[in-house]
Amino acid sequence: FLLSEPLSAIHSAGILLVVVGLSLLATSKGGNISGWSFQDLVLPVFAGFAFGLGQVIRRFGLVETPATVLQAIALNDTAAFVGLFLFLFIFRRDLLRPPSLPATGYFIAAGIVSSVGLFLAFTALDLGPVAIVSTLISTAGLFTVLLSFLFLRDLERITQKVVIGALFVAFGAGIMIYF
Repeated sequence: FLLSEPLSAIHSAGILLVVVGLSLLATSKGGNISGWSFQDLVLPVFAGFAFGLGQVIRRFGLVETPATVLQAIALNDTAAFVGLFLFLFIFRRDLLRPPSLPATGYFIAAGIVSSVGLFLAFTALDLGPVAIVSTLISTAGLFTVLLSFLFLRDLERITQKVVIGALFVAFGAGIMIYF
């Protein structure tokens, strides 16, 4: 492939388990208590594709150029901000307004936590194969299930299929970590 990174059979099995687990999570009918339709999966699948492609490009950039992790994050996030702003400016100007005050605190806190995740993700991409790093990063779904159960009980439901999917993700990630 583009990066010439080897992928063993055991790592492939781990990736498959994570994908199966994520598929179970996606089709679990968990989430908002009000429910959702199968069409609600289209945007997350395209988002997953875009994030996956971005991971490959990031890994390539970190391996093939002298850019540091912090430089890569700065360039990545600047491009993301400019791209999002241009998209909104051209197609959705109605959304270009300051957020409500109550929302600000939540999103600043989420941004701080996410920036730690970004730094760790870019560092991992700098050090390891993209297929393994990206799959392990996808364990975010497992942590999301656990944290949703703890903090969003009134807003979201955790079904048996959600738990089984999360276990598949954890087991698949475990295989990739230990083998």
